[in-house]
Amino acid sequence: MVRQLLYVVVGCFVAHLQAADRNLYVNTGFTPPVSTIYSRVLAEAGEQIGVNIQVQAVSAERSLQLVAEGVDDAECCRVKAIIEREFPALTVVTPSFLTARFVAFTRSDEIAIRSWEDLKPHSVGAVTGWKIHVNNMRRVEPATAHVLDSAASMFRMLDNHRIDVALLSDYNGLYELRKQGIEAFHMQQPALAEVPLHLFLNADNRDLAQPLGKALQVMLDSGRVDAIIRQVMASTE
Repeated sequence: MVRQLLYVVVGCFVAHLQAADRNLYVNTGFTPPVSTIYSRVLAEAGEQIGVNIQVQAVSAERSLQLVAEGVDDAECCRVKAIIEREFPALTVVTPSFLTARFVAFTRSDEIAIRSWEDLKPHSVGAVTGWKIHVNNMRRVEPATAHVLDSAASMFRMLDNHRIDVALLSDYNGLYELRKQGIEAFHMQQPALAEVPLHLFLNADNRDLAQPLGKALQVMLDSGRVDAIIRQVMASTE
């Protein structure tokens, strides 16, 4: 009887260890600093539920398809309404732990950008792949429009007075400006658009949606997510 009980206890312990050894590979098309924020937040959330979460860089175009096909486990992070419409088999994790804020950066404090339409009289730059910026810029038809291959080249143009306005997200923009040592800029407020972003799981990992959501909520309520964001944004690495 004692031996049987010992086997049960050992079996339960091994099962717990196996659960703790579960891996979750999360794709992202984002670059630092946002990908770094994702990686750190999700790693800590995973620790709370015994899952080893690793964020890996995958092109935004391929990422969702690979997750939907079951090749990869999850995608971070996307707009809920769009993904639920285009990829209904994927499971959303709530709450959102990061909101994308699409903003305008200027050198001159005399330029006021409060809406997309305010771009019209200016020379404006945006980065390839940032569709909300590129599409709205083309819709508004500013005085001149530039679609650049990188945020680095766009901000060099802003710093050299070759464009009046640079469009990017707040975190990506501030991070790139700090990396380049550019101090003469203004981040326009309010944001031109704000969109909560969510983690999505494939069918094989949908059982993690609720525990991950609870872990993320704890981190949000405790201020841990905000602390991670501040730490990442204070670094240029």
